[in-house]
Amino acid sequence: MLNYSDSMRVVRNLPETIYVSEAERLPEILSSNGASAVRVDRQQAERMSDVADTLYTFRLLGLVPLKTVQVVRAGETLLVPGGNAVGITLHTAGVLVVGLGSVETEDGAQSPASAAGLAGGDVIVSVDGIAVCSAAHFSELCSDCNGSMRLLVERGEERRALTIYPVRDRENGCYRIGAWVRDSTAGVGTLSFYSQQEGAFAALGHPVSDIDTQSTLTVRDGKLLSAEIVDVIRGEQGEPGELLGVFSPDGRPIGTIEKNTDFGIFGKLDNTEILSSIQGIPMAYAYEAHTGKATLLATVCGSTVEAYECEISRVNTQQSPSAKGMIVTVTDERLLSVTGGIVQGMSGSPILQDGKLIGVVTHVFVNDPTKGYCIYAEWMVQQMR
Repeated sequence: MLNYSDSMRVVRNLPETIYVSEAERLPEILSSNGASAVRVDRQQAERMSDVADTLYTFRLLGLVPLKTVQVVRAGETLLVPGGNAVGITLHTAGVLVVGLGSVETEDGAQSPASAAGLAGGDVIVSVDGIAVCSAAHFSELCSDCNGSMRLLVERGEERRALTIYPVRDRENGCYRIGAWVRDSTAGVGTLSFYSQQEGAFAALGHPVSDIDTQSTLTVRDGKLLSAEIVDVIRGEQGEPGELLGVFSPDGRPIGTIEKNTDFGIFGKLDNTEILSSIQGIPMAYAYEAHTGKATLLATVCGSTVEAYECEISRVNTQQSPSAKGMIVTVTDERLLSVTGGIVQGMSGSPILQDGKLIGVVTHVFVNDPTKGYCIYAEWMVQQMR
């Protein structure tokens, strides 16, 4: 009975590390987490640099150790919330193989790429030691080959070398390997937040992936541009909606994309004028999230960011970076009437709770567009840094 009591459940769900600012008092934080129901013994740990780490051990009846939590004194992380619609253009490092086919030769159909073991989702980094710059460049290298090509290929986290023997296309006489490749992508998403301290932005909350292979695209260079939402395809059960946007007419970038990760895209923001406010608010740590009312920032018409009511309906305890930290439910009738809830293009919309930036919308529930997954802002800040 004790093991399944509310006090024990709260203690089990406590994070391994709690970050406390100089202005906060630890007893109040532990009480707000419901941990005061169990006696706590404090042990002073070794002083590291200028930060005094403290270990708190929760003991049943003051005797049986249940859990030890490390408390770290740290300054507040201030973030400027986004919610702005932005255009994203990305050029890959190398070229992405999106499909395999055959080449019609004088001797019939052949597929050198398939025979060499090339697969969809592979990234061709170089040919005979020459870095591949674009799809057109790769085509030139194929045409200029001397019977064979030595490819350096990335497949997930692994790099491998493949030798391919291109064949002559019967129709135009060019040498080909029988593969379709892509070197860029573009779309509209949502700016999540900006860190004045880092001079950097975070957006989307999930990676930019290839539409055909679902592979995370590598980054050679990328741009962030201003965008406007011109129309909305309303989400329905079984049919996710979508924000339809256009890039700003001047085409001038407002930032550069440096990283494309499982937790979003990150880079430097050159123009902060698009932000509705330059006032930062504290970042909430993952363990601070709780069910209840929250606010969602998004742009669903033009370029104006609006605040909408929502509710955090589920919180997943996470001790390390991972997606799907929370489930949020849209309750604002204004947003429901326009979009039906969460739609494609709203990925990256920040979620505020208790005056802090707690998370970012990443995915919509296909069978219930009023609900969506969120990632904790803490994990995105770690990636930014």
